[in-house]
Amino acid sequence: ENKCNYDISKDSLEHKLCIYLSIANYIEQSEIMKYGIPNILLAVNAPINIYKNNILKSKYIEYLKNNNEAIQIKVNGKAYIFKISAILALPEALGPIYLSTDRFKNKRTIVIDIGSLNITYCLYENLIPKIESMVVSNQGINILRGK
Repeated sequence: ENKCNYDISKDSLEHKLCIYLSIANYIEQSEIMKYGIPNILLAVNAPINIYKNNILKSKYIEYLKNNNEAIQIKVNGKAYIFKISAILALPEALGPIYLSTDRFKNKRTIVIDIGSLNITYCLYENLIPKIESMVVSNQGINILRGK
């Protein structure tokens, strides 16, 4: 627990590297680098406090886009290069809704996500998150365990 990063802002180097590593894994599996430098269209989950605030959301997106410059990363000795041309920030914890769209379409659904650092609550109506319903608490499992 004392080695955990308790920053919930998501603009940490660890978070950025995890996203870049995921992109590198995708590039490896799809073999798209053989066609040149890949342009990545990325969707990322953002904490609700960032998702609801257009200024914070824009800063988060720009942080990940690396000033629109090509991103170079070496993973297990293999070099990757790519450019993130667009990012769509989505609210955290929406995965179950979009993995089962048929199940939740035309319905009202509440998602409560109990994470390591925070807990989020969001109401979805017909698959659309209701911004006014979104609540975040910085009392996730690791925070409570630490206390």
